[in-house]
Amino acid sequence: MKKSIAIINILCILALVSCASVKTVSGNAIIETRTFNLKDFDSITFNLPPSEAEIIQGDEYKVELSLDSNLFKFIDVSVQKHKKELTLKQIPDTNIEPTFFKISVTAPALKSLSISGITKTAVSGFHNKSLPLSLHVGGISSVTADVSASSIEADISGIGNMNLKAEAEKCSFTISGSGDMTADIHSGSIDTGIAGMGTIHLMGKTEKCSLTVSGSGKIKAFDLETEEAVCTISGLGTVEIYAKRKLEADVSGSGSIRYAGDPQHLNLHSSGLGSIQKLNKGNL
Repeated sequence: MKKSIAIINILCILALVSCASVKTVSGNAIIETRTFNLKDFDSITFNLPPSEAEIIQGDEYKVELSLDSNLFKFIDVSVQKHKKELTLKQIPDTNIEPTFFKISVTAPALKSLSISGITKTAVSGFHNKSLPLSLHVGGISSVTADVSASSIEADISGIGNMNLKAEAEKCSFTISGSGDMTADIHSGSIDTGIAGMGTIHLMGKTEKCSLTVSGSGKIKAFDLETEEAVCTISGLGTVEIYAKRKLEADVSGSGSIRYAGDPQHLNLHSSGLGSIQKLNKGNL
């Protein structure tokens, strides 16, 4: 017991020392715009304080930051050549408080985007159906994107949010935590999963979709026109689906699946307090 208490005390002291060693620097409200000569990247990673970013498709590379003039030295802007990755992040042991922070990036192609911290990001113009695209949002950041790709993987961790308009042969959407995602999608297949309390709203059209909820999350897909759907819930989750031809639904726990449409092939199973309910169009 004494050993456990001693370990806890040591951890608390280390945490306090760590917090004390972090330097906070406020912006001077003198805004400068600087251009960085960086190129040959198709992946982007941001881990930044409150900021706005725009990422645009273009023939030439361009990286531009508008920020308080005294804070540039605390931002690491670089390209990791072996990963072809543009990275923007605060230097270690520093917390900056900008009065204004905007990032503008132009690149010919985009294969991966990872945003964490507190950044609001808009992505546009990337419509290359021969390349895959991965989108990640962490922390309390947000991403709005209008894109096309051969395949799209989008995930949210934490309490971030994502708003997508996309076209791809295959799509995968995942939320862990309490994030929120809205996706207007045209795709051959969609695989969607929630672990936690998140919400996903799907619209558009697909041939096949798989919707899985563990925990108390919610998938709203009445606005997604689906030929074949597989829905699985374990826990308190909710799934809403519109299926035209085939529906397989399985609920364990106290979750609920509500479906619309007149699928010819039905395979429905519920256990515990779970429920599966058919709705008419007038009830949607």
